[in-house]
Amino acid sequence: MYRIYDKTAIIKAIQAYLGTVDNSNIYVAVSGVYDDITKLSVLDFQKRNQLAETGTVNKETMELLYDEYIRTIKVKELEKKHTFPLSKGVTSDEIREINKNLTALLDYYGYTHYVNANSNYYSADTADAVRMLRKIYLLDDSESIDEELYCMMNNDLLFLTKTQKY
Repeated sequence: MYRIYDKTAIIKAIQAYLGTVDNSNIYVAVSGVYDDITKLSVLDFQKRNQLAETGTVNKETMELLYDEYIRTIKVKELEKKHTFPLSKGVTSDEIREINKNLTALLDYYGYTHYVNANSNYYSADTADAVRMLRKIYLLDDSESIDEELYCMMNNDLLFLTKTQKY
Protein backbone atom coordinates (compact mmCIF):
# COMPACT_ATOMS: atom_id res chain seq x y z
CA MET A 1 0.00 0.00 0.00
CA TYR A 2 1.08 3.55 -0.65
CA ARG A 3 0.44 6.37 1.76
CA ILE A 4 1.00 10.10 2.03
CA TYR A 5 4.57 11.26 1.43
CA ASP A 6 5.92 7.89 0.21
CA LYS A 7 8.39 8.67 -2.60
CA THR A 8 8.66 5.94 -5.21
CA ALA A 9 8.35 5.42 -8.94
CA ILE A 10 4.99 3.71 -8.41
CA ILE A 11 3.60 6.96 -7.02
CA LYS A 12 4.45 8.67 -10.31
CA ALA A 13 2.68 5.87 -12.18
CA ILE A 14 -0.41 6.20 -9.95
CA GLN A 15 -0.45 9.95 -10.52
CA ALA A 16 -0.12 9.48 -14.28
CA TYR A 17 -2.94 6.90 -14.27
CA LEU A 18 -5.17 9.25 -12.25
CA GLY A 19 -4.43 12.08 -14.66
CA THR A 20 -5.43 9.91 -17.61
CA VAL A 21 -8.62 8.31 -16.26
CA ASP A 22 -9.80 10.88 -13.75
CA ASN A 23 -12.85 12.85 -14.85
CA SER A 24 -13.09 14.98 -11.73
CA ASN A 25 -11.77 18.52 -11.47
CA ILE A 26 -8.76 17.42 -9.41
CA TYR A 27 -5.44 18.02 -11.14
CA VAL A 28 -2.74 15.64 -9.91
CA ALA A 29 0.86 16.62 -10.64
CA VAL A 30 3.19 13.72 -11.45
CA SER A 31 5.68 14.45 -8.69
CA GLY A 32 6.34 11.06 -7.13
CA VAL A 33 5.10 12.34 -3.77
CA TYR A 34 1.83 10.93 -2.43
CA ASP A 35 0.54 14.29 -1.28
CA ASP A 36 -2.90 15.47 -0.14
CA ILE A 37 -4.05 16.19 -3.73
CA THR A 38 -3.11 12.66 -4.81
CA LYS A 39 -4.96 11.25 -1.80
CA LEU A 40 -8.03 13.37 -2.65
CA SER A 41 -7.96 12.11 -6.23
CA VAL A 42 -7.61 8.50 -5.05
CA LEU A 43 -10.56 9.00 -2.69
CA ASP A 44 -12.62 10.41 -5.56
CA PHE A 45 -11.64 7.49 -7.81
CA GLN A 46 -12.55 4.98 -5.09
CA LYS A 47 -15.90 6.67 -4.50
CA ARG A 48 -16.79 6.71 -8.22
CA ASN A 49 -15.91 3.01 -8.49
CA GLN A 50 -17.67 1.85 -5.30
CA LEU A 51 -14.40 0.86 -3.61
CA ALA A 52 -13.58 1.29 0.07
CA GLU A 53 -12.80 5.02 0.44
CA THR A 54 -9.46 4.94 2.20
CA GLY A 55 -7.33 7.29 0.12
CA THR A 56 -4.75 4.51 0.10
CA VAL A 57 -3.93 2.63 -3.09
CA ASN A 58 -4.40 -1.02 -2.21
CA LYS A 59 -4.29 -3.95 -4.64
CA GLU A 60 -7.98 -3.63 -5.66
CA THR A 61 -7.69 0.11 -6.31
CA MET A 62 -4.44 -0.31 -8.24
CA GLU A 63 -5.85 -3.07 -10.45
CA LEU A 64 -8.98 -1.09 -11.32
CA LEU A 65 -7.01 2.11 -11.85
CA TYR A 66 -4.57 0.35 -14.17
CA ASP A 67 -7.39 -1.37 -16.10
CA GLU A 68 -9.17 1.97 -16.60
CA TYR A 69 -5.88 3.55 -17.67
CA ILE A 70 -5.29 0.85 -20.32
CA ARG A 71 -8.90 1.11 -21.53
CA THR A 72 -8.62 4.90 -21.81
CA ILE A 73 -5.37 4.64 -23.77
CA LYS A 74 -6.93 2.11 -26.18
CA VAL A 75 -9.95 4.33 -26.81
CA LYS A 76 -7.71 7.33 -27.44
CA GLU A 77 -5.67 5.27 -29.92
CA LEU A 78 -8.83 4.19 -31.73
CA GLU A 79 -10.14 7.77 -31.80
CA LYS A 80 -6.98 8.76 -33.68
CA LYS A 81 -7.89 6.18 -36.34
CA HIS A 82 -11.66 6.69 -36.43
CA THR A 83 -14.35 9.05 -35.38
CA PHE A 84 -17.07 7.31 -33.42
CA PRO A 85 -19.58 6.02 -34.12
CA LEU A 86 -18.40 3.42 -36.65
CA SER A 87 -21.17 2.24 -38.94
CA LYS A 88 -22.01 0.55 -42.23
CA GLY A 89 -19.86 1.41 -45.22
CA VAL A 90 -16.54 1.99 -43.42
CA THR A 91 -13.54 0.11 -44.81
CA SER A 92 -10.23 -0.20 -42.92
CA ASP A 93 -7.84 -2.65 -41.31
CA GLU A 94 -9.36 -1.74 -37.93
CA ILE A 95 -12.76 -2.96 -39.18
CA ARG A 96 -11.13 -6.31 -40.00
CA GLU A 97 -9.97 -6.51 -36.38
CA ILE A 98 -13.45 -5.52 -35.15
CA ASN A 99 -15.07 -8.20 -37.36
CA LYS A 100 -12.67 -10.79 -35.91
CA ASN A 101 -13.48 -9.63 -32.37
CA LEU A 102 -17.24 -9.65 -33.01
CA THR A 103 -16.96 -13.24 -34.25
CA ALA A 104 -15.02 -14.32 -31.15
CA LEU A 105 -17.40 -12.58 -28.73
CA LEU A 106 -20.60 -13.86 -30.36
CA ASP A 107 -19.13 -17.38 -30.45
CA TYR A 108 -18.35 -17.06 -26.75
CA TYR A 109 -21.92 -15.95 -25.96
CA GLY A 110 -23.36 -18.76 -28.10
CA TYR A 111 -24.95 -16.66 -30.84
CA THR A 112 -25.18 -17.63 -34.49
CA HIS A 113 -23.83 -14.93 -36.79
CA TYR A 114 -22.56 -14.41 -40.32
CA VAL A 115 -19.70 -11.95 -39.95
CA ASN A 116 -16.75 -12.45 -42.28
CA ALA A 117 -13.91 -12.22 -39.75
CA ASN A 118 -11.40 -11.56 -42.55
CA SER A 119 -13.31 -8.67 -44.11
CA ASN A 120 -12.17 -5.06 -43.68
CA TYR A 121 -15.67 -3.79 -44.60
CA TYR A 122 -18.41 -2.79 -42.13
CA SER A 123 -21.18 -4.73 -43.85
CA ALA A 124 -24.84 -5.34 -43.06
CA ASP A 125 -23.68 -8.59 -41.40
CA THR A 126 -21.30 -6.59 -39.20
CA ALA A 127 -24.17 -4.27 -38.29
CA ASP A 128 -26.35 -7.26 -37.35
CA ALA A 129 -23.56 -8.69 -35.19
CA VAL A 130 -23.12 -5.31 -33.49
CA ARG A 131 -26.87 -5.17 -32.82
CA MET A 132 -26.70 -8.66 -31.21
CA LEU A 133 -23.72 -7.71 -29.05
CA ARG A 134 -25.38 -4.46 -27.96
CA LYS A 135 -28.38 -6.54 -26.84
CA ILE A 136 -26.07 -8.87 -24.87
CA TYR A 137 -24.46 -5.86 -23.16
CA LEU A 138 -27.88 -4.29 -22.50
CA LEU A 139 -27.04 -1.21 -24.56
CA ASP A 140 -29.43 0.78 -26.74
CA ASP A 141 -30.54 -0.80 -30.03
CA SER A 142 -28.13 0.40 -32.70
CA GLU A 143 -25.99 -1.03 -35.47
CA SER A 144 -23.13 1.36 -34.78
CA ILE A 145 -20.03 0.94 -32.64
CA ASP A 146 -19.57 3.78 -30.17
CA GLU A 147 -16.88 4.27 -27.52
CA GLU A 148 -18.92 2.49 -24.85
CA LEU A 149 -19.43 -0.66 -26.94
CA TYR A 150 -15.80 -0.63 -28.06
CA CYS A 151 -14.60 -0.50 -24.43
CA MET A 152 -16.96 -3.29 -23.38
CA MET A 153 -15.75 -5.45 -26.27
CA ASN A 154 -12.13 -4.86 -25.25
CA ASN A 155 -12.87 -5.78 -21.63
CA ASP A 156 -14.47 -9.05 -22.68
CA LEU A 157 -11.66 -9.81 -25.12
CA LEU A 158 -9.09 -9.27 -22.36
CA PHE A 159 -11.02 -11.74 -20.23
CA LEU A 160 -11.23 -14.26 -23.08
CA THR A 161 -7.52 -14.08 -23.83
CA LYS A 162 -6.72 -14.70 -20.15
CA THR A 163 -9.10 -17.66 -19.83
CA GLN A 164 -9.05 -19.29 -23.26
CA LYS A 165 -7.80 -18.92 -26.79
CA TYR A 166 -10.26 -17.66 -29.34
